[in-house]
Amino acid sequence: MIWLCCLMTLAAPSAYIEVYTAEGPTGEIFLTRAEAEEVRARIEIDAEARATADGLIASARNLAAAPLDIPRASGLWAHLYTCPVDGVRLEARLPEGHTCPVCGEVYRGDRYEGAWRSYRHKFWTAGVETLGWAYALNEDPAFATRVREILLEYAAFYEELPQLGRDGKPSRSGGRIHAQTLDEAMALVEICVGYSLVREAPVFSNADRRTIRERLIRPMVRVIQPNNRGISNWQSWHNAAVGCAGFLLGDGGMADWAINGEHGFVYQMEHAVKENGVWREESMSYHWLALRALVYLAEAATRADVDLYAVPQVKMLFDAPLRHLFPDLTFPPLHNADRSSITEFRALYEVAYRRTGDARY
Repeated sequence: MIWLCCLMTLAAPSAYIEVYTAEGPTGEIFLTRAEAEEVRARIEIDAEARATADGLIASARNLAAAPLDIPRASGLWAHLYTCPVDGVRLEARLPEGHTCPVCGEVYRGDRYEGAWRSYRHKFWTAGVETLGWAYALNEDPAFATRVREILLEYAAFYEELPQLGRDGKPSRSGGRIHAQTLDEAMALVEICVGYSLVREAPVFSNADRRTIRERLIRPMVRVIQPNNRGISNWQSWHNAAVGCAGFLLGDGGMADWAINGEHGFVYQMEHAVKENGVWREESMSYHWLALRALVYLAEAATRADVDLYAVPQVKMLFDAPLRHLFPDLTFPPLHNADRSSITEFRALYEVAYRRTGDARY
């Protein structure tokens, strides 16, 4: 939901970027109060913005009313949740089992139950972000209350879960709610964004905030940090998760690790961005995956007066796709990427336009 920030409308990387953090009283990590007012004003005069906001708030209302069915168990690798014959994602028809929408076969067992749990964890952590953005537009107490319920539920059992990899065995590359630290990091980013937007709501006590900080956010960071992935897109999300948590909690050590660490933002900009501005794997799928993580980190840093957008490789990452477009605005399906359209990534370019003013965006 990076797009919501943008309903509003050089030299090589330094070896070190000065990082400042302070836990602010208003939680203005991803959206300041002034920006929120600007968003609300745009919604009043822009029909497309209004439609987007209405859809977001409707989703949040559904999340607030849904049964809180968070599994108190680790999720297995989400890719296991497929029909072994047709290769398509299964559909949960509980308690009967998990059904293939093509052949109708019903599958049961740990493999499918565990993979399904990963999808449910994703549903709820993504829901935290959705609820947070909705609360920024419409301070419905139900949105903040549901975020509180979700996060305190995770805090109640997160540290008790084993850290399992894709094969279901203990692994440093695995998370506690997901089978990869990549997915665990994505979940933490979603949590940081949504929580930052509601944490000053009256439904949260100081004890709640302490519990969420010490029994969920910091433990998630401790799971993610040891799995050093160098210049891979996994590390981009590790950096985003730890950095967003650092800016949210006012922890300068976390933020500095994400930006200036051994394989932090600065290192990745120097080693993972090719001379033509394409991400090192030369696949648009991975290009967008890494860029999404970078934007989350850069947005959190910007509101702490740390300008990661000033690093030239960042703009190169936005410029490169524009040079690789076919006339129909799609990309060649290089490597393991599917054919895709740049219009799917409009949200990222709204952010880039706001930060750079480049009319092409």
